[in-house]
Amino acid sequence: MGTAYGLPLCAAEPRIKAALLGMWGTSHPHGDLLLEAARNVLCPVEFHRKLADERFSAEGQKTLFDALASSDKILKDYPGGHVNPADVQLQEALDFLCKHLGATPDLVAVR
Repeated sequence: MGTAYGLPLCAAEPRIKAALLGMWGTSHPHGDLLLEAARNVLCPVEFHRKLADERFSAEGQKTLFDALASSDKILKDYPGGHVNPADVQLQEALDFLCKHLGATPDLVAVR
């Protein structure tokens, strides 16, 4: 639900320095509203997509990613279904946020 609520927030709030989004797509109800919001997201974005996601199509997720207006965005694919990030995915998410927010990655490393 982070993308469902976070993407519109990122579009509306210019003080947000970076965003980790993903695992959501346009095939879900209100996908058109997220597409519209994505066109206003300017902060750096790392967008995660699960390759075997049973809730959101890979195409719908790519469409949402492509709509992001940020010039600093990256799409990362991970194996598995629609489950909470763990292991490499979680560590890469933390690394991205630390890089853009000025935190030290070893202080928040996944253990």
